[in-house]
Amino acid sequence: MGHGVVVREAAGAQQEALAALEASSFDIPWSADAIRALLDDGLTRAWVAVVAGAVVGAALVRVVAGEGELLRIAVHPEARRQGIAHALLGVVLSASADACPLGIHLEVRASNVAARHLYARQGFIDHGRRRVTRGISGPVAGVAPKLRAGAGDLGGEGAAAVADRGAQLFGFERLRRTR
Repeated sequence: MGHGVVVREAAGAQQEALAALEASSFDIPWSADAIRALLDDGLTRAWVAVVAGAVVGAALVRVVAGEGELLRIAVHPEARRQGIAHALLGVVLSASADACPLGIHLEVRASNVAARHLYARQGFIDHGRRRVTRGISGPVAGVAPKLRAGAGDLGGEGAAAVADRGAQLFGFERLRRTR
């Protein structure tokens, strides 16, 4: 990974750094308490991208019954367009492969073209679209209608940022390749 980026699993005490990254990246950020609750649920793991000792990116993945859901991926605005999200997502997919034999899915706003391109480059395929019918104010799972692979309202852009009614979401999945 170029530019001195190190991607590693997040340490337990990094909720504040993750919350600060949330605040700089999303219209409706998750709090440190919400992030802590996710990480304490036994189903969710987090990774951070670090440059010169500072957390500049993060990703959260929840795994249930062999299927992963990318709940969040974010890169600090000043560190974007440097390959950090690509490096972060690559490590997350590799580290999650054994726990996610059914693949990983996510949802992303249709307007987030950069994220949609990132997911396509990493082997995700678009498998549907839906409209958000109500605003969502925090990290919850299973409140949305299921897409083919199953999806909550969270994803690369995160539904917490999709508070506007009628926003179109793209559902993406990356199925694990069989040999």
